[in-house]
Amino acid sequence: MRILCISAQKPDSTGSGVYLAETVASLAAAGHQVAVIVGIDKDDSPQLAPGVEFLPVRFRTPELPFPVCGMSDVMPYEATRYRDMTPEMVQAFRSVFGQRIRDAVLDFKPDAVICHHLYLACSAACDVLDDLAGEYRSPIAQGSGLAKGRPCQIWGVCHSTDLRQLYNHDLEKDRITAAVRSLDGVMALHEAQKAEIAELFDLPADRIRVVGTGYNSQEFAPRAGLRAAHPLRVLYVGKICRARGVESLIRAMGLLPPRSASRGAAPGGRLQRPGAIRSHRRAGRSLPFPGGVRRPRFSRRPGAFL
Repeated sequence: MRILCISAQKPDSTGSGVYLAETVASLAAAGHQVAVIVGIDKDDSPQLAPGVEFLPVRFRTPELPFPVCGMSDVMPYEATRYRDMTPEMVQAFRSVFGQRIRDAVLDFKPDAVICHHLYLACSAACDVLDDLAGEYRSPIAQGSGLAKGRPCQIWGVCHSTDLRQLYNHDLEKDRITAAVRSLDGVMALHEAQKAEIAELFDLPADRIRVVGTGYNSQEFAPRAGLRAAHPLRVLYVGKICRARGVESLIRAMGLLPPRSASRGAAPGGRLQRPGAIRSHRRAGRSLPFPGGVRRPRFSRRPGAFL
């Protein structure tokens, strides 16, 4: 198949970005032809799997003179909060993403479009496919009776942050909701999220599929010769903020015997350092803080528990 993946965020930061990058790599490895549209800053140069067609939308440019939009209000890089966008910013976003999606559909001719996040970029993609009805039609769409007259099927992947945005403010809410309802299907990461999507968008359960959070089985797999470390080594990989439970983790580490060791790492440059980190250090415990790390092979560290 020819598959076009779309995200308004960077593909090398945050959980949803890594999810997209790993999914794209798996699709390419399975023999599919893949093109990717993502939002990045003008000087960014993310690396995707070999053979993937990269079609970036660049922010901090004359067309989009603001940082990449973030699905979370706290991002590991400087980002524009959706709640702070003006009507002019929204229009610029829709215009630039819409043109990039239109060009990709006409040139790449996808059999399916997959949008990560049920939000603004997904809504823009639906608008483009509606506009292109009749101009192009995927052979798979023609044979399946799907796609509702659009050039190809379009699916959305929910990452929870999109739902949070819809709960927290009303930016383009009605338009986004209508677009999500028009999708051929939605992919949820777990059953509870499926139920939430069905309720929020009034979608029947049979249009929502649980696909799981996923992981890289080549990277995270048991290896011969690895043993449990003593003292215990704990490695946290993720955003350093209270919402991720980092403070609770650090307090729990403080209850372990003194010889236990803890480690911290964050795949992003902007950190929220909770007060528990300072308390942990005042107690004389080791807590290395390497800060932003670009996709290292954490799982190859012997005896580490993530």
